[in-house]
Amino acid sequence: FKPSVPSVFISPLDLGWENWVIYPESFTYVQCSPCKSRLDLSPSRCPSHARPAQDTPSQMPCCQTTSTEHVPFLYMDEFSTLTISSVQLTRACGPGNPQLPAED
Repeated sequence: FKPSVPSVFISPLDLGWENWVIYPESFTYVQCSPCKSRLDLSPSRCPSHARPAQDTPSQMPCCQTTSTEHVPFLYMDEFSTLTISSVQLTRACGPGNPQLPAED
C-alpha cells in the first residue's frame, strides 16, 4: 500500500528564508492525510487504499507517517551564529489504526 499523498518541493527562497538558511538548498515536504473522524476514512483521504468490508471502526485504516528522515539544516541564528539542526521530515505515508474520538 502506498497512498498518493501531497508532496511539495521547497526551497528556502520559496519561504523567504534565503537570508538565514544556508543548507539544504531545497527539500521535499510530504503531507500525510490524518483521520479526524469516521468521515475522514473515505478513499479520498488515503486514495489507493479501499477499506475492507469487515473492518470495524477501531480497525479502519487512515494515512499516517510510516517513514521519516532527519534532514540537517544549516542556518544563521538570531545571534549570527552558524547553527545546524536536524529536522524530522515525513518520507512515506501508509495505513494505520487511528485513535478515533468517542461518539456521543
